[in-house]
Amino acid sequence: DYSITSSVVSGPLPIESYQATMSVEAIDASSTLFPWRGVFEPKGMDDDDCVRFFEDVYARGIQMMINTIGS
Repeated sequence: DYSITSSVVSGPLPIESYQATMSVEAIDASSTLFPWRGVFEPKGMDDDDCVRFFEDVYARGIQMMINTIGS
């Protein structure tokens, strides 16, 4: 299993104190689980809107990885 953790201190995103961990976990010889977890404080939007924003970001990021390495 592998993981990477990153954080955003400042920038154009509608959040503060962002920290995310992406992991790759083998399920079996042909399947992999890719959990992507984030913790953040919304800035300029409510909690639900911020969660939807990051769900979209995560979905796009995962789709780009699938397109790059195959399914």
